[in-house]
Amino acid sequence: MIDDKNDMDERSREFLKDRFGTTKNLELLDRLSPFGTNPESWPLWVLRHLPLKPHDAILEVGCGTGRFWAEVSPHLPVGVRICLTDVSPAMVFAARKTMAGEHDPDFLVDDVESLCFKGVCFDAVFANHVLHAVPNISAAFAEISRVLKPGGIMIFSVMSNEHMRELGVALAELHPKFVYPTSGVRRLSLECDKPELSARFHTVRVNTHVDVLEVSDKDLIVDTALSIFNGIKYPDLSPYAGDFKKLVLSRMQKNDGIFHLTTKNGLYTCRRI
Repeated sequence: MIDDKNDMDERSREFLKDRFGTTKNLELLDRLSPFGTNPESWPLWVLRHLPLKPHDAILEVGCGTGRFWAEVSPHLPVGVRICLTDVSPAMVFAARKTMAGEHDPDFLVDDVESLCFKGVCFDAVFANHVLHAVPNISAAFAEISRVLKPGGIMIFSVMSNEHMRELGVALAELHPKFVYPTSGVRRLSLECDKPELSARFHTVRVNTHVDVLEVSDKDLIVDTALSIFNGIKYPDLSPYAGDFKKLVLSRMQKNDGIFHLTTKNGLYTCRRI
């Protein structure tokens, strides 16, 4: 008999290897950023909520291409030490290039489920839109707790089930198996219960960031939909790409060449128990 949880973990790892083994999908999301209408960018908004003090040590798990730190590093408190990790060597390589000459962080290929650090090392641990994709969330929270100093802070971001809802609504018109809203689809979201979190951390606060993107590139819309909504619990949407592009173009023609996308994300600030 197959263990459902172990089977899901294995499929999750294969999904992660395909989705995040290269920088392609993160670069796609980076291309969306200039279309935002919120005057405060996501990285600077997050930085405003990071409780960093001078000379703190912060670890990021799942650093991706490092674009977040490239934007915020000029605004960090004096002496803050950054360690950037990712399970993907390609991501760490990209982050090194992005951060060349910026703040001199440390870089490591490392897995949040089994961090290489031997003891308490960090005042804060940051996970930016990555924990929802970790196969074993309980193990990730346990490891983050282990490397935090007493009273240390974990900050992590998650998407709302309403994130980019316009794509979900449009796709639901094309695929009978795609049901929107997506409640229950994401393993870790702004709205879902988080028992694994409360076992290790006290939640200090939750902040919500909303932006409306006014996107004028139809191909970017289609590529974004295929990137975000093609996943472990979604059907394969690739055969519907052509029809979806026609639907997107039709909606843009009715809206002065613009496709509106609403992004909604939550930021959790938690203290180690």
